[in-house]
Amino acid sequence: MRRLLFLIAACSGDAPPSTDATPPADSGSCVAASTTCTGDVLSTCVAGGNPVQEICGWGCEVSACKRIVPTGGGATADDLLPATLAGFGSLSVSGTLDGSTGRLNGIDVSTMNIGYSLESGVAVFRFQQLAVGGLKLNGTVPIQLVADGAITINGTLDATGSCGIGAPEIAGAGGGNGGQTSGVDGALVGGGIGGASVGGGGGGGWGGTGGVSGGGALGGASSGDPVVTLLRGGAGGGAGGGTVTFQGGGGGGAIQLISNTRITITGNINAGGCGGRRGTVANDEGGGGGAGGSIVFEAPEVTLVAGRVLAVNGGGGGGGGGTGATDGGAGPLSRNRAVGGNAGANGGAGGAGGAAAILDGAPGIIGTRPGGGGGAVGRIRIHTRAAAVIDGVMSPALDDPASTATQGTATLQ
Repeated sequence: MRRLLFLIAACSGDAPPSTDATPPADSGSCVAASTTCTGDVLSTCVAGGNPVQEICGWGCEVSACKRIVPTGGGATADDLLPATLAGFGSLSVSGTLDGSTGRLNGIDVSTMNIGYSLESGVAVFRFQQLAVGGLKLNGTVPIQLVADGAITINGTLDATGSCGIGAPEIAGAGGGNGGQTSGVDGALVGGGIGGASVGGGGGGGWGGTGGVSGGGALGGASSGDPVVTLLRGGAGGGAGGGTVTFQGGGGGGAIQLISNTRITITGNINAGGCGGRRGTVANDEGGGGGAGGSIVFEAPEVTLVAGRVLAVNGGGGGGGGGTGATDGGAGPLSRNRAVGGNAGANGGAGGAGGAAAILDGAPGIIGTRPGGGGGAVGRIRIHTRAAAVIDGVMSPALDDPASTATQGTATLQ
């Protein structure tokens, strides 16, 4: 297992405070009103009172704590103010979280001391401190989990779509649905082209380009930027042509964690795309795989422990040709590529999904009834103050060639 330590110079040149840091003992009553920084501790005095001290996770400068300006287009700098988050709970959550309705396990989160709002099409959930067990993300919008204190992922945070369970082929939260009927393109910018006149559907694009189908339907182009300025999931795969089942796979969802203290991942996060559906009868072509989604972290300290996985892999294309054809595989929680579906009696196999250092989906195979193209990888972005400690597995990884997993310093004010 590789251990990667990536160092980034902080804006102030200082290392972040220890996770166990406590303000120094005060020096008695304040003589006069003042606000001063001592290292990463902000001390505020009112004449005749005792100093009020705050640890500045993002650093202290002159006479104020630095504050993060989040990326993603949902939460704002005001949402991350300690005073804003102080009234919410320090909670442990698991089950299902729906960003479209603001419900945890079917219950309105406002009854649980959790803040919730839709901001520019992004669901923002607010906490004082947060521990996440096994949690499935639902809904049609990207999701941000925001806390002043630590965020810890202890179980598997699942941002994938329905992936072959029922119809239609639903994307992960904030991703694009796959094309549902003959020849329909996948949803979102970068959606795979449907194969009504040329066979199987193209794979969805996001961090990379979706694979072309065996019949020539183009995969979706890559889009967005490394910083993930606007949080979104992967695009859906295009539907194949035919009469029964030929759906494109849904794209992986989008999840962003923002903390003023630290983020620790002792579990896993999967935002993989779904596989395209197979052609179920002799004249059906395979659907394209959905692209992987997005995982974004913003915190002074970010740690991925050994043996745990972050993945935004694309789904495999579905096989065409009826009897013997199979669906494409969903983007796995590993650095392996999702397999393309097997070919049917008179069809072509689906293309593999993008994963690890292979960013683009593979092409579907030519046949009388072609296979769908594979979905592309998504994006991983880490914004931190001084260091991201990566002992676990990422797909793609920060050091993969031309990787869509990147990191940089957070924007502060």
